[in-house]
Amino acid sequence: MKSLEYLNVSGCPKLEKFPEISEVMKKLSKLYLEGTTIKELPASILNLTSLVTLSLNNCREFESLPSRISHMKSLSELYLGGTAIKELPASILNLTSLVTLSLNDCRELESLPSSISHMKSLKYLYVSGCSKLEKFPEISEVMKKLFKLYLDGTAIKELPASILNLTNLVTLKLNDCTELESLPSSISHMKSLKYLDVSGCSKLEKFPAISEESGVFFNMKYFEDEVHNGNWDEVEKCLSGFTKMEDNSYSMKIFFEIRKQKYLEALDKFQQESPKEIQGKK
Repeated sequence: MKSLEYLNVSGCPKLEKFPEISEVMKKLSKLYLEGTTIKELPASILNLTSLVTLSLNNCREFESLPSRISHMKSLSELYLGGTAIKELPASILNLTSLVTLSLNDCRELESLPSSISHMKSLKYLYVSGCSKLEKFPEISEVMKKLFKLYLDGTAIKELPASILNLTNLVTLKLNDCTELESLPSSISHMKSLKYLDVSGCSKLEKFPAISEESGVFFNMKYFEDEVHNGNWDEVEKCLSGFTKMEDNSYSMKIFFEIRKQKYLEALDKFQQESPKEIQGKK
């Protein structure tokens, strides 16, 4: 089928095997295998010489990529969300045209290759919901094109100081990383960073000071929602990343009001519970 440009067999749950590609197919550019029960791809996938998009999203039985996939120089988008993949081959760095790499909800994924920093064309890296991913690799080289990094819902405990090498990163999502304990001080020097989400990071006790050169966006909606819900600890944590009590009189007043509210609510709760205790003793 030399003229085939687009092949979509998504949603075929009984499809367990993808056939060998015995001849070169120069025109096929998009291949969607989402929701099938394919466990692996044949090494002959390399014969899809012009493939741009490969999607295996929600292939729950899919466990590994063939190492030869690294020779697919035209591949721009690789979607592996919801698969059983545990790791990526180090040779993935040879996908020199890859722009999007999606690994969302890969519950078995335990690591990312250190070679990922060599992927100079990568713009979007999504690893949301990879609950076994505990470590983000060192960024040994400058990655000028990556501008979206989603790590929300992972088990990451910290980020390397070399995150600074993501020189044009705009969005960094770390929300619901319940094991995250700290952020590197270098994050404050990321001039391109506009959106940083650390909501739901219950172990994150300290937020690094944000330098004036940083472009980090203050999430006012999230801040207002936390104020409305009376989550004063989260309000104080959110605010402390941008100003300190001693910075100026206005900051001092805001922090004072937050702590005043915490005290008043705690006092109100105590007064409501005290009569119940007294009645219980009677």
